[in-house]
Amino acid sequence: MRWLSSLILWLLLQASAPLHAAIPRADIVAYVTAERAAERVPDITGHFGNDLWGSDFSKLNLAGVDFSHADLGDCKFHDSDLRKSTFSSAHLYLAEFFDTDLRGADFIGCSLDRCHFDRADLRESLGFGLDFVMGVTAKGANLSGLSFARCDLASTDFSGADLSRCDFTLANGVGAKFTGANWSGVMAKEFFVLGARGLTQADLDTLDQAGAIASATSMQAAVDRGVSFVGRKLDGAQLNDLNLEGVDFSDCDLRGANFTNSKLKHAQFVRSELAFAQFHHASMQQANFTEAHAHGVNFSHADLTAAEFRHANVSYAHFKGSQLTGARFVRAKVERSNFESAVGSPTPPLAKLQEKSGYAVHQLRIQLLDAVLAIAPLLGLLAFIIMIIAAVAMWKNPALHPWTKFLILISFVNLLAAPLLAVAVMSSAAIAVSLLAFLGTGSIVCTVGILLGISRLAQGQKKPEWPSIIFFAASPFPGIGIGAVLLNALASV
Repeated sequence: MRWLSSLILWLLLQASAPLHAAIPRADIVAYVTAERAAERVPDITGHFGNDLWGSDFSKLNLAGVDFSHADLGDCKFHDSDLRKSTFSSAHLYLAEFFDTDLRGADFIGCSLDRCHFDRADLRESLGFGLDFVMGVTAKGANLSGLSFARCDLASTDFSGADLSRCDFTLANGVGAKFTGANWSGVMAKEFFVLGARGLTQADLDTLDQAGAIASATSMQAAVDRGVSFVGRKLDGAQLNDLNLEGVDFSDCDLRGANFTNSKLKHAQFVRSELAFAQFHHASMQQANFTEAHAHGVNFSHADLTAAEFRHANVSYAHFKGSQLTGARFVRAKVERSNFESAVGSPTPPLAKLQEKSGYAVHQLRIQLLDAVLAIAPLLGLLAFIIMIIAAVAMWKNPALHPWTKFLILISFVNLLAAPLLAVAVMSSAAIAVSLLAFLGTGSIVCTVGILLGISRLAQGQKKPEWPSIIFFAASPFPGIGIGAVLLNALASV
């Protein structure tokens, strides 16, 4: 029955818990420092933790205290002793740990959004850096020997911090501040810190020697070594004026990154986040942006010859003056994008349509096109069945005109030859040629066949000619269906 008594205790606390302002500081400290009773349920810490928001625990000895799952937002732990304390899965939004002893503390699973650890001693702590969100400061903190491997440290302030013997392997330091930090003995293999603030030339030399990507030189060396950037978080990275040909940035977070004047031929940006990135004057022939999220990206005056934007979102992007010869935007979202003065742009008519008619018309156009491409093959199949029935009905009739028989044969040959050629060669050029030849031949045969049938009707030959007119009237629909299939195939080649 222990669970029942625990539940009753929790319900009583729910009903009678005083407001935060009415809780005496001594009672809060007594509760937090008290040894846990066996009957206390786990939820009680979380519940009472809500009442600890904004509490002041400064200058207290709280060594070894378990704050697991507690809500400690905006709490102050100035100059406190928190050695080997546990903050596992706790919420510490805006918490302050100035001059605090946190040696051996456990931060695994803890949210540290906008927390301040200035001048704190965090040696031997666990999980510190695993869940930095933004705005964390550790100015003058002692972080010696900690592991930040694979951590996202973007926008963190490590000014004056002791980072000696820390492990930054594969971490992201883009946008972080390291003014006056101690880098002695660090492990920094592929630590991406290019464009970080406060790094002196001596710092860059130290980090480069430790294997970090801290300068344009080390970035180029990493590319030459074939270092993988797939899935890396590099938002805001300064990657301008670099030779990045063939580099794979697939699934990367590159929001706001700067690739101005860089060489990116054959580079891969598949499914990458590129919102508001800069590719001004970049050379990106045959670059692949399939399914990329490139909202608001600046491609002005870039060379995008034969680039692939299939299913990409390039809405509100700037392609002014860019080279787009051979670039493909199959099923791409291009609403409100600027293609002014672009060379070889495949979409100026679409851009004009959007300017005149607005986004709603553009969306309707895309939906109608998708509907036609989906329904046309089914209508074509139905029409093909009607053609076969009509052909069988009139083929053995001796009154059937020889030219009508010839046109029927040409129709069936045309229906089979064009898709067979396209499938056999399976290239965009072959599909395009097959489609044009098929539509041209089909149009001529359809027109001549119907005119011949009408003329024969005028001469009184009704029995064999009505099926022929039905046959040729139905013949364009298989053509439309095959055309839709070929267009879909053209999009996937």
